[in-house]
Order: sequence, then C-alpha cells, then structure tokens
Amino acid sequence: MKRVFLQSASIIIGLAAIVHMASCDDSFPPVVTPQASAYIYEFTVQSLDDAPDQSVMLRTEVQGPSQKGETHEVFYDERDTFFTTTPRSITTDFPALGEITIVQSLRDELKRPKKSEYQVGLQYKLSIITLDSQGRRLGHCEKTYDKIFYLHDEDLKQLYPRTKIFKYIIYSNGAVDIK
Repeated sequence: MKRVFLQSASIIIGLAAIVHMASCDDSFPPVVTPQASAYIYEFTVQSLDDAPDQSVMLRTEVQGPSQKGETHEVFYDERDTFFTTTPRSITTDFPALGEITIVQSLRDELKRPKKSEYQVGLQYKLSIITLDSQGRRLGHCEKTYDKIFYLHDEDLKQLYPRTKIFKYIIYSNGAVDIK
C-alpha cells in the first residue's frame, strides 16, 4: 500500500512539474504556422508551332482575377504568338477560390482561308505562387495544357466557341491546387 501511494505521489508531482514548466517557461518561443496573405499568378498563352491556322481562324479571350480581385478580360492576338498576364499581388481571405477562363471563337468567315482541313491549337500555362505577410514564398503549383486539333471545315462551327477553365484553390497554409 505504501509503495502504491509513493508511486502515485511521484506521478502526480511529476505531472505538476511538467505543467508548471510548460506554463512558465518563456525560453521556448511559440510555434507559428505560416499563413498565406497573398498570391501571384502568371498565366501564359502561346500558339503551338504545329498549329499554323490558329491566328487566322480563331480569336482568344482570357478572363481572370485582377489585383483587386475583380475579373478582367484580355484579348490575345495569336499573331503575337505569346501572351502573359501576371497580376503581382492578390490579397484575399483564405481558402481562396479562383478561375482563369479561355474562350476561343471563330474569326469572321470572310477572312478565313478555305481549306479542307485546319490545324489549330494553343498552349496554356498557369503558375501560382503563395506568399506570407513578409513576402516569403509558401507554396507553388503549375499546370500546363496543350492540344492540337485537325479539323474539317464542317467541324469548325460544332467545336467553336470553345471554353477551357482552370480552377484553383489556395489554402491558408499556402498550398495550391489547380484543376
């Protein structure tokens, strides 16, 4: 009985000492988990080399969030072969949901060359970097999509207008998921 009492007393005193040390010890700083406070996204559109009819056949519109979180639209002229939009810093409440929408539509029929088959296609790349309140990088995710279509003239109106949507979610810890 005396032995059980001493063991119980030892355990209670030991637990009390641990609780006291944990509540009074300031030499160990609290663990702070980084939180996202902003993100930067870069969206790139490029005509594919194997798609020579892209610029004469299609018009491309890109819609995405602006720095203020509003949707802005940019028209990409395939004759330039390359387009990038990079909003520098978007702050928001996390988790944040967003999307980039690409709409391709046929150009005026009178300006299109008459062929039996057309080769069209774009490459899209979405890259997102999350930052903490000090501007340090927390996370990064990138997604690329490219596709070439070999289309007959009668298929053009069935396929266009064509929409591709990149959806993403940014978590408070800085992790990014692009769909």
